[in-house]
Amino acid sequence: MKNQKDHASRQAGISTLIGIMVIVAVTVLTFGGVFAYQYFSTPKEKNQQQIEDQTAGWKTYKNNEYGFEIKYPADFKINENYYYDLSAGTSNSGSLNLPGVSFSIPVSYTDGTNLSPDTKISVEMNAKSKNCLVTEFLNSPNPVIDITDEIINKIIFNRGTTGDAGMGNYYNETVYSTKGLTPCYGIRLFVHSTSLGNYEPETRVAYDSEKLQSVFKQIISTFKFIK
Repeated sequence: MKNQKDHASRQAGISTLIGIMVIVAVTVLTFGGVFAYQYFSTPKEKNQQQIEDQTAGWKTYKNNEYGFEIKYPADFKINENYYYDLSAGTSNSGSLNLPGVSFSIPVSYTDGTNLSPDTKISVEMNAKSKNCLVTEFLNSPNPVIDITDEIINKIIFNRGTTGDAGMGNYYNETVYSTKGLTPCYGIRLFVHSTSLGNYEPETRVAYDSEKLQSVFKQIISTFKFIK
C-alpha cells in the first residue's frame, strides 16, 4: 500500500514538472516570437524612413502631358526641352528622337574630378516602343550588357548598360525602362568621364561613381505615374 502511494506521488510530481516545463516553453516561444517580429520588422521601417530622408528637400518635376512625376536633387539643373537622339547607331526602336526631361549634375560633382559636366539623368518617352525594353533606348555601337529586370516602387523595370570610348573619353549609359507598359518610359544615366592621363599629375581625382549611382537609384525610386 505504501509503495502504491509512493508511486502515485512520484507520478504526480512528474506530471507537475512536465506541466511547468510546458508552460515555460510556451512562454519562451511567445516572447521569442514577439522579439523576432520586432527585430526583423523594425529595420525595414528604418530603411523606408532612410529613403524618405535621403530625398527630403528635393524638387518634384511633374509632366501632365506624359503622365508621370519624379523627384530630383535641388542643385541639379533641369532641361524641359531635352530629347535623346537615336538617329545614330542601332537600337530596336522605331523612334529617332525620344522627348523628355533631363537633370544635369552640379559643379560639386565635377570640380577637381574627371567627370564631365554633360553627365545627366533623364526621363524619356518612347512612343513607338513595342515591348518597352531597354534595347529600345540605346543606340551604342557596342552591345547592351547586364540586362535584367528589377522591381522599384512596385514598377517592373528592364535594366541594361552600354558604353563607348575614344580619345581619352569614356561614355557609359544605364537605362531603366518600364517594361511592357504603354506609354513607355526610360530613365537614363548618361556618364561622360575622361582619362586621368589627360591632366597634369595630381590635378584630378576619379569621380565618385558610387555617389552618382546612388543618386540615380534614389531618383528612380521616386518615379510614379499620375494618370
